[in-house]
Amino acid sequence: MTPLPWLTLKAGGWLPVASNNKMYDYDWLVAPIDEWSDLSQHENTRMTQAHMVDLGIGVRVFNFTRPDPDGLRAVSLQVLGGYRWLNMRFEAKGGSFIYSGGGGFRNNIGNFPADQMVITYEQWFNTPYIGLGLNTSYGRWTLSGEVTGSWWANANDLDNHVMRTTEFRDSFSKVGMLGLNARVDYALSEQFSLFGRIDHLRFYDARGPSNAYDYSAGTLTETTGEAAGAGHYSTVVSVGLKAALR
Repeated sequence: MTPLPWLTLKAGGWLPVASNNKMYDYDWLVAPIDEWSDLSQHENTRMTQAHMVDLGIGVRVFNFTRPDPDGLRAVSLQVLGGYRWLNMRFEAKGGSFIYSGGGGFRNNIGNFPADQMVITYEQWFNTPYIGLGLNTSYGRWTLSGEVTGSWWANANDLDNHVMRTTEFRDSFSKVGMLGLNARVDYALSEQFSLFGRIDHLRFYDARGPSNAYDYSAGTLTETTGEAAGAGHYSTVVSVGLKAALR
């Protein structure tokens, strides 16, 4: 939506159709050692829920146009700002583990039964961001891309270790984010066009406090400082047919 020639209001998002997932679950549970104490790896990981919503604005700071239907028709540059919400949930079965126990460090190594539910894990990221967007039109083709970043994301996760009947509830602030996307459109007519798009999103590793809730015993253990860690990266590829309503 363009309420003004230099201003664009944007709304977007995605839901997955198919995904390929692996889970690596780290914990820092042995103080004062500043290295992970527990690790489990799960090849059999299924995404059970995911969505991203992105609301933003673009302010055009450069624009070039010329009436050339077969050559370079337009180049524009925008300064971007917005807010992005991301939620993802996974279930992991089987896999292997390296745990610390009995006063030792990474001393318990083994494998889970293949069909055993081991972990359910959910993440939430809430991110204000800024960035730049570039758009170029050449003949029937339109190429566009955006780079966005943030140092102010907030994140939460819920890490349910099913076999231990323990939920780890973690929170993180001032998380770094980098978003990249590129899109190509080919106009079939004035109303219809084909498009392909790739989006890459990364939240850099963050550390924060953690609460461990043992739901079989009904006990809660609070750990302050850098007791938990979280990060995220994902790549989404989409293709389709776009229709312009006139």
